[in-house]
Amino acid sequence: MEEKMRFEKCLTCPSIRGKQCAGPNFMTAPTKEVVEWMIAFQKLNGITNSQWAVASGVPKGTIDGLKKRDDVRHDTIYPLIKALIELAGGVWGGETCPVAVSVSSEQRQEILRLTEENLRLTDELKNAKEANERSVNDVKGRTKAIYALFAMCAGLVLLLLLLCLK
Repeated sequence: MEEKMRFEKCLTCPSIRGKQCAGPNFMTAPTKEVVEWMIAFQKLNGITNSQWAVASGVPKGTIDGLKKRDDVRHDTIYPLIKALIELAGGVWGGETCPVAVSVSSEQRQEILRLTEENLRLTDELKNAKEANERSVNDVKGRTKAIYALFAMCAGLVLLLLLLCLK
């Protein structure tokens, strides 16, 4: 018996249009299943990896390697799904999927809130990493300056010793 893809019904669903559908259903599924769906949806709609990369802002190399990975981060999946839907002519932010997994309104709202919070925290982490890198580079620069000053002082001490010995 052939195993069906979890989101097979979503490949041709006319209502797959945005956060209310993709957010709760794809963001809570195992990454491997979501990647399988994205690749099937891409092929079905004739979307190239280059088009997908430009529309999503995700590097083409990452998209090229999707089939080989099952550890794609959700903050990468989210823009990939959004871009696929838009490239296929859908509208991001549309109606709720009529065949979605049964999730209560409160659960759906919580999933959306957590997805948005995840994106916000990812941005904060990126900014913190950049600030940390700037700090590390500043410390490295100051350390080099201290070493240069120490070398100059050592040179002066040696010069003084030579002058005293003569």
